[in-house]
Amino acid sequence: MVGLVVVVTKRWWWQGITIAVSVVAAQSAARALKHMIQRERPPVDLSVVQVGAFSMPSTVAAVTAAVTVTAYPALPWPMERRRWIAGLIATLVVSIGIAMVYLGARWPTDVLAGWGVGVGVAGVVMSLARVAVRRPIRRSSS
Repeated sequence: MVGLVVVVTKRWWWQGITIAVSVVAAQSAARALKHMIQRERPPVDLSVVQVGAFSMPSTVAAVTAAVTVTAYPALPWPMERRRWIAGLIATLVVSIGIAMVYLGARWPTDVLAGWGVGVGVAGVVMSLARVAVRRPIRRSSS
């Protein structure tokens, strides 16, 4: 919701659309892969939390990676703060992954696979967005 407010108030339409497409695509890819792989979650005696569905790849890890890989280059961060922002974002993404493993909701490889899915999907979406932004709008000649 905060992201939507920022997109509307700042008029960052392409950035907002690109991030949203990246999130939806990463979530869809992770869910599809879960049904193909069908890996069980850690056993109940190793878990602090009980979560249903299959485990690999982690959808949360895929989405956080996709948001990070898409938002960092797409948004106009101040140049003097880019390194600090990159470190903060990386720390948050890694912390979320560690928390999922610590709570027993995921195996470490589930999180790594989720990050891979998110980075891959975001890379494709960013490439397509760059092409779309550079392509002139063609008008029909009538």
